[in-house]
Amino acid sequence: MKLHLLIGFTFVILILFGIPLDASEPEDAIKYQIDHLNSSDSVVRLLAKANLVYFGDKAVPLLLKAVEEGDLQTKIEAIQVLGHIGNPIAIDLLIKLFDHDHWEVRFYAIDAFRNLKSKKIIPKLKSKILHDEHKHVRSVAFLILRRIEDFDDT
Repeated sequence: MKLHLLIGFTFVILILFGIPLDASEPEDAIKYQIDHLNSSDSVVRLLAKANLVYFGDKAVPLLLKAVEEGDLQTKIEAIQVLGHIGNPIAIDLLIKLFDHDHWEVRFYAIDAFRNLKSKKIIPKLKSKILHDEHKHVRSVAFLILRRIEDFDDT
């Protein structure tokens, strides 16, 4: 909910971050925001995520790269943005992250499927519910599995 409210203020945020609204190269603006995903300031990270959601599908290729190559904080934040954007291009990478060593990466990769509907994750979700070592990962896997099942029923 917070992220959706912030998107309404994106133009102000873009100005505050020093990005011209008529940026001819959105890739530079997207890179700038991705660079701020690992800020020690949670407000800066939240604003960067809101801006990246604003860029939408244009940001997806660079976000995928950030997930693959970034540090842990950047990876986690980029996964969250990919989940909010909901572009199916991210599905295969997110599924691979279900088996990541760090529990927060697994958690947010699974949670990203709130906006991404894919039946091919059902067996992986069931496995995570039964076998993941971390309770938060098991819980989010159960929640997303229920959402997918509810989506199929409608």
